[in-house]
Amino acid sequence: MKRGIALGGGGARGAYQAGAIKALKEHGYLDDFDAVSGVSVGSLNASLLSMHDFDAIDALWLSNKGAELFDKPEHILKTMVTENVKLYDKGIYETKRLEDLIDEIVNYEQLRNHPLYVGIAYVGEEDTGFFDLVRANIQYRFDKEHYMRYVSLNDYDNATIKKTLLASCAIPMVFKPVKINGKTYLDGGIFEKLPIQPLVDAGCDEVIAIDLFRFHFRRKTKEGATTIRHIYPSRNLRGVMDFKESLNTMRYETGYEDAKKAIQSWENETNKIESSGV
Repeated sequence: MKRGIALGGGGARGAYQAGAIKALKEHGYLDDFDAVSGVSVGSLNASLLSMHDFDAIDALWLSNKGAELFDKPEHILKTMVTENVKLYDKGIYETKRLEDLIDEIVNYEQLRNHPLYVGIAYVGEEDTGFFDLVRANIQYRFDKEHYMRYVSLNDYDNATIKKTLLASCAIPMVFKPVKINGKTYLDGGIFEKLPIQPLVDAGCDEVIAIDLFRFHFRRKTKEGATTIRHIYPSRNLRGVMDFKESLNTMRYETGYEDAKKAIQSWENETNKIESSGV
C-alpha cells in the first residue's frame, strides 16, 4: 500500500489540517506514508509533514504565527480603491514576513528526503498584469496541466524551494506574484484547491485528502486505481484571512474530531469488507 497525503488551500483554515494530522498520527496513518502534496497554505503544512515534524505543525498554528504575517497597512481600503488593479503587481502585504517564516520552519535538507509536490498557478512569462491572471483562469479550463503545475521540490536548491513555497501561497492581490526562471506564478489554490492529482500520478494506492472547505460539488472516492479518503469540515471554519487565536483553536479541534470520525468510518468499512470475505 502506497499512501499519499493531500493538503488543500484555505488560508487561516490551515489550523484544521494541523488537528486532522494529529488524529491521523495517533491512529497510525502517518507511521508509513510515501508522498505529500499541498497548495497554498497546505504547501506549508505539507512541507512540515514531509519533514515528519509534527511538533512544528502544532506550533505553527497553536502559537498563531500566521497572524503575524498580516498586519493591516494604514488606510488599506483607500489603497485598494485608488490603486485598483495595480495591487496585482505588489499585493497588499509585503512577503518579507512570509519569507522569514519559511526560513524559520523549513529544514531544506530534511525536506528533500521525502517526496513532496507543491502546486503553483502559472500566469504567464516575466511581465504579466491583472488581465493575464484573468486570461489564465479561462485558459486553465482547456489546458489544466499547462496552467496548474505541481513541482517536486526534492531536487531543487534552497532558494528555488523557498520561491516555490512563496508562489504557492501568493494569493492574488494579497501578495505579489512570484517570478521563477522567467515565468510568473501565483497561489496554486486559485486553480485547484485540493492537490490529489500529483499523488495519483506518483502511483499512490490511497490518498488521504484534507480539504479546508465544507462544501464541494463532487468528492471522488476513486481516481483510476487510487482510493481517495476525504477529511473535510463539519462546520463553518470562518474567514480564510481571519487568524484570531480563538478561531485557530476551534479549527484545530474541529480538524481533530472530524479526522477521528472519518478514520472510524474507514475502519468500519474495512472490517465490513473483511467480514464479508471480499
